[in-house]
Amino acid sequence: MTAPISTCLSTTPPADPEEHVFRPLVPEEDTFALKLLKAYYEPGVLPLRDDPFKRLPAPDSFHALTHHLSLYILALRHDEAQLADAVYIQIRHYYASTGHTASPFRLEYVYNHTEGPNALRAFLAETAACRLVLCRDKRADAARGVVGPEEALSKSMRALVAKGGDLAVDLMAAVVRLSVYA
Repeated sequence: MTAPISTCLSTTPPADPEEHVFRPLVPEEDTFALKLLKAYYEPGVLPLRDDPFKRLPAPDSFHALTHHLSLYILALRHDEAQLADAVYIQIRHYYASTGHTASPFRLEYVYNHTEGPNALRAFLAETAACRLVLCRDKRADAARGVVGPEEALSKSMRALVAKGGDLAVDLMAAVVRLSVYA
């Protein structure tokens, strides 16, 4: 078995987390994701192409997750369905193991850099919908005087949804699905 690709190639996030979320602005500028993609294509790395899980490091931090989102997008752009699937499974596992849901910034990054329906779009929209429908503390909302969904949305999520488009439609569909089963 070949050694895993080191995650030490990743750099420390800057002090401003919002700035980090927007860096890289495009997946092609994410040097760590590009190194993973390049390793996937190297002729001597056939085990990685046969089974991307063998060498693909799983995201282990909020920072590493950014690189995996970029790698997923790059895999789609290069028609590497097997790599995209492996990265997608690792992203889902990261969210499940941390209990996190997709932030507006990550939603926007993925929707801005992918086209049409795809597994990652649907998953991230559903995690955000979960936060809105199932995971909120309704008693705390009531105590704060929150009376409707417009008050329960963060400013950044409200601004993102106000832009409309696929993300707003997918988020609304996920909210409806979860509301029916809540």
